[in-house]
Amino acid sequence: MDPKRYNTFHFFEKNLTLATSEHPCSQQRTPSNTKRYTEYFDTVTHGGGGISVTLDLYAPTGMPDHSKCCSTPLISSLNCVGIPGKPTSLSIFGTGPYCCPKGATETNPCAKEEIVSEEVQACQPFNKVSDGKCGELCLDDKVGVCPRALVVKSGGLEAGSCKDLGYTTAAGEKDQKAGPCGTLKVETYTKPGQAVSEEVKACQPFNKVADGKCGELCLDDSVGICPRSIIVKTGGLVAGSCKALGYTEPAGEQDQAAGPCGTLKIQKFSKPTEAVVV
Repeated sequence: MDPKRYNTFHFFEKNLTLATSEHPCSQQRTPSNTKRYTEYFDTVTHGGGGISVTLDLYAPTGMPDHSKCCSTPLISSLNCVGIPGKPTSLSIFGTGPYCCPKGATETNPCAKEEIVSEEVQACQPFNKVSDGKCGELCLDDKVGVCPRALVVKSGGLEAGSCKDLGYTTAAGEKDQKAGPCGTLKVETYTKPGQAVSEEVKACQPFNKVADGKCGELCLDDSVGICPRSIIVKTGGLVAGSCKALGYTEPAGEQDQAAGPCGTLKIQKFSKPTEAVVV
C-alpha cells in the first residue's frame, strides 16, 4: 500500500496499523496469545470503485486445516444453530468461532469426518503444457509456507507426470521463484522427435496510472507460478506502455511483492514538465 493513502484506507478499516517491519503479521499474536501469524495461505484484493488493496493473508503457526470441514457462522448470535452436520462451536488458537463436526477439537477440528489416511505423503507429480513443452514438478503437501493446493491453483497445474502425456524427452530444467512459496524446480520435456523451439516470447508491457504517475511492468506469459492474466486482473492493469500514454520521464522503480507470483519490477514514469507561459 502507498503510505500516502493510509488515511484513506484507515477511514474504512479502523484496525489498520502502519507496519514497522517487512513481515508485520509474524509479530502479531493470536487472541489466545499462544501463536503468531507466520503461515502464508492466500492473496486477495478487497474493495472496489477505485479504492482497493491487495492483501497477503497469513494463518497462525501450525494451525490445523479446518477449511474443508468447518464454517464461520453468518449470524454470530445464532452461533452454529441451523448449520447441518456442524453443531460444534469451536475456537482455534483464540480465532473463530467456527462451526465444526461433532467431536471436533482445537487440534483436530475435522474430527472423524476428516481423518487423514496417509501419515506422510511423498511428493506428487504435477504438470503444465505450454508452447509444445511439458513442465513437471514434484510437490510435497506444503511448498515453502504454501499449501500444495494453492500452488496448483495459482500455477494452473494438472495432476500427473509429463511421461503420462507422451512427453518423454528431457529438455532441461529451471528454478522458478514463487514468492513466499519458495523456489520450484521444473523439469521440462518434449515429445520424441519434436524439434525444440528456441523462440522465447518477449514480455508484454502493461501499465497502471495512479496519483499522476504511470507504473509499467513487462510481464511474461507466466509470472512465478501465476498465469499473466491473474496478475493483470488482480492488479487492474491495462495493456500498453506508459510512453504511449504520454508518460515519458523516468520517475524511479519499485519492487512489488505479489504473493506466490513472486516479485514484480515496476518502472515509474511521469509526464514531461510543461513549460509555464508567462
